Amino acid sequence: MNNHINITDSTINNNGILNLGEINGNVSQTIQQLPAEQTDLKALLSQLQTLINTSPLSETAKQKALSKTQDIAEATQQPEAEQQNIVQKTLGYFDGLADSLESGTETAIKLGETVAGIASLFGL
Repeated sequence: MNNHINITDSTINNNGILNLGEINGNVSQTIQQLPAEQTDLKALLSQLQTLINTSPLSETAKQKALSKTQDIAEATQQPEAEQQNIVQKTLGYFDGLADSLESGTETAIKLGETVAGIASLFGL
């Protein structure tokens, strides 16, 4: 018996857990709500979202990575010191993720470059 229902690129399993399509929508919305002066961050977070979605990661790993992407976008609403703390921890996750991808692959390289760009925007 199939315990999944497909709804326009979205799946809700029998436990009611949201899937990649729903998470992607939430992440996109959070990125677009960033202030206009954060154009560079918007671009890098959108690039990170695309890299995650096109990577060979499992759906579960993609969900976690997208959630971490949203954490970075939401961190901008915190005081600067807290922003840096949240972003530094989150980028550590992405460093580990890049290491888990096959070394030297285009996705791993672009992920590393994107993470470095985000880090520099937060002075890390």
